[in-house]
Amino acid sequence: MGKKIYIYIKSVDLKYNLEFIYVCDSCSYASQLLGYERNWIYHILIRNKGWYKDIIYFSLIPLKTIKIEGKIYTISNNLKETSKIKSYIFKLLKMKGGGLSRKGKRVKVINVINKEVIFYRSKREAARCLKADPASIYSRDKLFRGIYKIEVLE
Repeated sequence: MGKKIYIYIKSVDLKYNLEFIYVCDSCSYASQLLGYERNWIYHILIRNKGWYKDIIYFSLIPLKTIKIEGKIYTISNNLKETSKIKSYIFKLLKMKGGGLSRKGKRVKVINVINKEVIFYRSKREAARCLKADPASIYSRDKLFRGIYKIEVLE
């Protein structure tokens, strides 16, 4: 188990107020909860000092107040349920004119035996779930492993 990650968002109504919305057991769990690769939040902590699109702030410690680049942010609690956290963050980002950007091409995988259709956000995610090399994930006429029909979507 990794370090806990605390998720804050900029309050919609107050300019320098952060809302504490969720705590995760690890960065990788938080990344996957939001639909990204395991190290996504870890890279945000390193490259962007915890900020994502100047709206979401990820921290390794719980905060009462914080001073960032000369601005003092006060913290309020607005905890969300695990099942609602992803939709809440996506809705907030969409409202602020952004959105969690998706990298890579979407992949559609059809299990021809049970007719199950699964969409993946990227070739890497599909490869991980199918326990394959990402280079082997491409649109093909032949079935992958004799079971899966793969389509790479634009």
